[in-house]
Amino acid sequence: VGRRYRGKVHVYSIWNEPNIDGYWTGTVEQYVDQLVLPASRILHGIDPSNKVAAPDLSTEGDWPTWLHEMLRLSRPMVDIVSVHAYAKDGRAVWRSLVQTPCWWEWWKAPSVVHVLEHAGCGHLPIYLTESGWNTSQWSEIHQMVAIDQLLESFVSQQAIARVFLYQIADEAAPLLWGLFRADGSAKPAVEVLRQYTAPLMG
Repeated sequence: VGRRYRGKVHVYSIWNEPNIDGYWTGTVEQYVDQLVLPASRILHGIDPSNKVAAPDLSTEGDWPTWLHEMLRLSRPMVDIVSVHAYAKDGRAVWRSLVQTPCWWEWWKAPSVVHVLEHAGCGHLPIYLTESGWNTSQWSEIHQMVAIDQLLESFVSQQAIARVFLYQIADEAAPLLWGLFRADGSAKPAVEVLRQYTAPLMG
């Protein structure tokens, strides 16, 4: 893949949510040793400008401990920390990424930014590579408002470098995560996206 897309693709994400059993059943050490380090050597060897993004973390379960250990084992082979975050709305997603709870809120998980800083990796860019709202569970208006909240937070800060929404088009019900319905028609969230991306398009 690295040779095929040399000069065209510059960021490669290694695996998908390896901190939960649905996608990786090994340990964090095995994930780093068997996937991240070999992939990093290969991709950087093919093109030194390539960037390795990892681990496409799921913010479920005890993800802070897992991420901290993964960063300890993989430095300096990872160039970008990639995260998947889902919550009730865009503001809740944003809090999980950048806002660490107050000291008395001991039951709440720290933010992704806080874990990176604690691991000595606060200099690494963060990509939110998955976030979205399934319109079989939420209304299309809720999806639109949540995406608006997320993008409003994104454009007003510098902590998160990239945001990717999941996904372009609906699959078969109940997998209605798309910005477009299965027949190709746009959901209300598409207009929100157009408003945020119009300045970038000239």
